[in-house]
Amino acid sequence: MIEYKKQQNSFKTPFGRAIVIQEGDGYADKVFARRGKKVFEVIPDFLACIVVSIDGKKEPGREGILDLKVPDQEWISVENYKFNNGNILHLYNVCPRCGEPIHTQKDLTELEVVALPKALQGQDDPVLQITLPRTQVKASIGFLDGRQEQLLMGLEAAGNSDPNQADFQVLKELDGKPPTYEDVINLPQADHLAIRETREKLICGYKAVANIACTVCSYKEVSNFLTHRGFLLPRG
Repeated sequence: MIEYKKQQNSFKTPFGRAIVIQEGDGYADKVFARRGKKVFEVIPDFLACIVVSIDGKKEPGREGILDLKVPDQEWISVENYKFNNGNILHLYNVCPRCGEPIHTQKDLTELEVVALPKALQGQDDPVLQITLPRTQVKASIGFLDGRQEQLLMGLEAAGNSDPNQADFQVLKELDGKPPTYEDVINLPQADHLAIRETREKLICGYKAVANIACTVCSYKEVSNFLTHRGFLLPRG
């Protein structure tokens, strides 16, 4: 067996977590070959394979990855790609209109970075507080962590997408205490709208999108590349 000491790279995430990653290998890639698992389900396992430590804690495992806020997970994914594959992302698609192959290149050093709002910086679990317009109840709205994202994506994949569940997951407090799902689903529609509009303000980290364009029929789309096979398993 060839002995090789994997190279490592360190960086900080949008939430200020100190991350050390190591080079990926065949064992990490093999995660995506698990039968019966959807891509989003195994991404935390893949990240657990390449993350050496989080804030000095070694071998955080899947649970440590799921503890992270979603923007931090996405940041690790992009930094991992650059560390292992270079700054140019290659995406290969088939045009849904004419069937011709599409090769897209994206320079990851040019990705737009959305900064965490200054008012939220330095907080372990940043939240925005609003007063809901109809009930006049105070609501604290925060970022999703990995477990919450897995829940919502699982519902969507099963055809059971529930906007009320999405609102419930981001609500940290409602009227000064953690809400129940029934508390949330009973809110007036205007209050749900206010929650969703506030959620849209809680964005930070890499804006991980690529412009996909067919040179044959001029088909165009903007795609989030974080779950694209070309990003997760280049040429695999």
